[in-house]
Amino acid sequence: GKRLLIIGGGDTALDWALSFRDWCKEITLIHRRDVFRAHESSVKELFSSDIPVKLYWELKEIHGKEMLEGVTITNSKTKEEEKLKVDAILINIGFKADLGPIKNWGLEIDQRNIKVNGNMETNLEGVFAAGDIAKQSDSAKLNLIATGFAQAATAVAVAKKRLDPSAAMFEHSSEKQF
Repeated sequence: GKRLLIIGGGDTALDWALSFRDWCKEITLIHRRDVFRAHESSVKELFSSDIPVKLYWELKEIHGKEMLEGVTITNSKTKEEEKLKVDAILINIGFKADLGPIKNWGLEIDQRNIKVNGNMETNLEGVFAAGDIAKQSDSAKLNLIATGFAQAATAVAVAKKRLDPSAAMFEHSSEKQF
């Protein structure tokens, strides 16, 4: 029964908007541009819903003395400002990825990706990478949780085999002979 402002254009922002639409009195989603990073089906669902989507709008100011009462948003193209009464704000604007000290380890890095082979091995012996940070030169890069899990499983299996050469590679419980 609340009025909700959601800020962002990625999966998290759209997932929250679509999930809360039956619970909120009103939802408005603002996004600073007209390109979304969210899954294509979520974008289609959002635009076919009754959720107002304001493109090129950004949060300028939050209003309220003891509680949130409203916001001022501004259009980055037209410089128009609009005041909205809202009870809650969900900010889903992502994060800045930083490799931190890893960038000084001597790993082969391409932009913010650590180069790996099909076994998820880096150029440093015994060092593996998996998930959003890993990039195989001969494969498409899919920053998905499922991909990260598969890469981690590969890295663990290869590392285990390296540590224990007698270990079975990619053993599955139904294949084990007793």
